[in-house]
Amino acid sequence: MATELFYISGTGNSLHTAKELQKKLTDVRLIPLAAVKNEEKLKTEGDIVGFVFPVHFMTAPSIVFRILERMDMNSAEYVFAVATRYGTPCNVMYKQFDQILKKKGKSLNSYITITMANNDPKFKFWKPASKQALDVFEALLQEKLDLLCTCIMKKEDYHETDREATFKVNPAAERLGVLAATLTGDGKEAFYSDSNCIGCGLCEKVCPSTKVRIVDGKPQWLKNEDCYSCYACLNFCPQHAIQIGSSKIMKFYTEVNGRYHHESISADEIASQKMTGD
Repeated sequence: MATELFYISGTGNSLHTAKELQKKLTDVRLIPLAAVKNEEKLKTEGDIVGFVFPVHFMTAPSIVFRILERMDMNSAEYVFAVATRYGTPCNVMYKQFDQILKKKGKSLNSYITITMANNDPKFKFWKPASKQALDVFEALLQEKLDLLCTCIMKKEDYHETDREATFKVNPAAERLGVLAATLTGDGKEAFYSDSNCIGCGLCEKVCPSTKVRIVDGKPQWLKNEDCYSCYACLNFCPQHAIQIGSSKIMKFYTEVNGRYHHESISADEIASQKMTGD
């Protein structure tokens, strides 16, 4: 059973998850969404098609839905989704997914949500996850992936009930929040580099979009290019020189807080998303 696994990842949580899935299933091709975003005729070839992506404000990054909308999925006999998140609920997101698939005569056969370390250091409470916490996250990830893979191999449906969200949101508020996020889109935060920037260019390299460009030795975030709100530029900067300046509060905390990216995922692997899958 050939499997195509489409993914988007900023700081490695979703890419690590996709790679672990690849180990557990047979004949899996990893395909970065950033590499196929401009293909005019995007057609699946596998009979099993999966998507792995992070949750942004209770829903998927807009690139996921944009590509899903125009994807020819006639080959797909089984479709699944894996969302990585720190703690926000995402029940409405899976309904969005299923609605798009039903227009294509398909359905979202299985989905799971995996809680992982937080990569968003713009809040007062934020701090890098401890080694103990990372070990717990990894154990739960493996457990959930084993369950999902059993369902995939048996072609059984599995719709996980989300009981692990750490940020409780009223269902009506979740629907309104997702609607607002869908209408406004990604990339509303203003990034900038401070005086610690050494012009190494890593931010441009890891950006899965073409948003970041090095101009005269300093990064610029181009206004007319998509931002996926992935925080790769922020978290991979070796000098912690990139800050979020949407508000004074965000700026203050990104200046004093640390950074996070998954320990098993390198900057080169994040950067390779702009190229075709393996």
